Amino acid sequence: MQEDVRYRVEASENWRRHTFQSAIMVANDGMKSLIILNGGTFVALSALQGLSKNIDIEKIFPAILCFIVGLVCAVLAQMNSYFSISFSSYQHLHQGQAWECVWQKYQFPDNIQEIEKQRIHHECKVKKYALRTNITEYLAVIFSIFSLLLFIAGGYFGLLAFYPK
Repeated sequence: MQEDVRYRVEASENWRRHTFQSAIMVANDGMKSLIILNGGTFVALSALQGLSKNIDIEKIFPAILCFIVGLVCAVLAQMNSYFSISFSSYQHLHQGQAWECVWQKYQFPDNIQEIEKQRIHHECKVKKYALRTNITEYLAVIFSIFSLLLFIAGGYFGLLAFYPK
């Protein structure tokens, strides 16, 4: 039983470390792509507007607005992604510490009440960080979807400005 608990503590801690590192890389790459798409297109569209003599700013304004708001959404998505990963890391840290308390109950049977208080404290932290992780994950996904949709809408409005019906 003691070895099983020790294995769970080590597995939780290893999972936390590996997930934290890989998730940060993946999230950053995806969010950077959205930032580059919206920001780069905004700059390119502004440059194209300067090259064309017959494009009115009123026609191109919806596209520019879509790209700017899409850029803001991409940045918010990246921030929420970072917070989600951080909260997840803390969640698994406290889960490992809760399992450590279970293991300590077998090592120090005279101090079970204090160890049980610590375990309950860590379990409450796990629930708190799990909720925060879920909320920020959902917000990151929502902002990413909005950013992508705004990129598509901005492209559509940009095409309408340069190639009217």
